Amino acid sequence: MRKFSVLKKLSLSILATIFAAATILYCVLFIYSTSWQSPVELGFDDQYVESRHCELVKGVQKDSPAEKAGLRVGDRILGSTAAALRTPTRSTKLGPGVSLEILSS
Repeated sequence: MRKFSVLKKLSLSILATIFAAATILYCVLFIYSTSWQSPVELGFDDQYVESRHCELVKGVQKDSPAEKAGLRVGDRILGSTAAALRTPTRSTKLGPGVSLEILSS
């Protein structure tokens, strides 16, 4: 009877550890997959400037949608779809059909 009790505790401990590891792995993969955006290549590199609450355009690729729209290095993106930028955003969240408020350099 005692052996069965020890074996039962050991197997429950192993199952709990496996379940905890699987839960942690699932959470990490979920967070990674939701933070990673599918790449919509707009053709510019940017950096968030916290003091000005804007995205500074650091580079524009040749023949890209950004270049065709007239975006230039040094331009500042102040907001999108009539919303001001208060926190860093990923440019990949911007996509076709999104209106931007831009301050040209």
